[in-house]
Amino acid sequence: MQAAADAFLAALWRGTRTKPGLFDLMAFHVGRAPCDELGELAPTDHAYWAGKGWLEKGRRYYVDVLVNPVYRVLGAVVGSYMRRRIRGDLREVG
Repeated sequence: MQAAADAFLAALWRGTRTKPGLFDLMAFHVGRAPCDELGELAPTDHAYWAGKGWLEKGRRYYVDVLVNPVYRVLGAVVGSYMRRRIRGDLREVG
């Protein structure tokens, strides 16, 4: 617990944001796709993400920070896949 607290405090003092890892980028894109695609079916989620600016085209991550280009491409591919699956599921449900 102390190590986690020390790491958190060091990050606060550093004043710069660290680059997100692959898992972080995947979580962003996997969370973003349904919030954007479902829109009116999940208005609260959509409004929250839109209000934060996370649904804007070209948005790479929750905050403005350098993102590994390979991770960015992988995240975009996963996001695109999720969007296609959601659209297909919505067509099936009708």
